[in-house]
Amino acid sequence: MKVEPMFYTSDEVAEVLCITKQTLYNKIHENERLKKNHPIPPFIKSGGKTLFPIKLFNEWVSQQLQSAKCL
Repeated sequence: MKVEPMFYTSDEVAEVLCITKQTLYNKIHENERLKKNHPIPPFIKSGGKTLFPIKLFNEWVSQQLQSAKCL
């Protein structure tokens, strides 16, 4: 029985967003610590890793695309 993955890694998300993993981490840090409002996908931290639920990531990307069309 094959288990479907539930999360994207930071590497995978950074690649899809065409940014470096460090830029992704910087945006997360700035949102958490410096109260910035960078658009970043939903994530969880587990065992020292930052993981992005696939379903929520895909929904977030769709929302970002819809917002971009309205500009």
